[in-house]
Amino acid sequence: MSRLWLFVTAISALLVVVPTTAADELKLPPEKISAGSPGEMMRRYLLRQANQAAERWKEDYEKRKTPAEIAAYQKRMREECLAAIGGLPQRTPLEPQVTGTISRPGYRVEKVLF
Repeated sequence: MSRLWLFVTAISALLVVVPTTAADELKLPPEKISAGSPGEMMRRYLLRQANQAAERWKEDYEKRKTPAEIAAYQKRMREECLAAIGGLPQRTPLEPQVTGTISRPGYRVEKVLF
């Protein structure tokens, strides 16, 4: 019984000491961080990514000079957007039904279901 108690105590001590030691190893002193305060790092990273994407878009935009290049770009963008949303639904007849009418002086409102 004493060996089991000793084993459980040793494992418990390791479980308490190991996470604290691992967490301390991951901490960096502020003077070692070249990007400034740690709280601003993600915001600066995301802004840098957005700026790079904007620069790529601007370069791609400036390459299109002729109406044919612009039309090809628009067609490609339309296809990509439609693919992203899974395409458009199949066209069907609308078959509108007027369910009611409200008449007012000079105009009327029709309640329509499609």
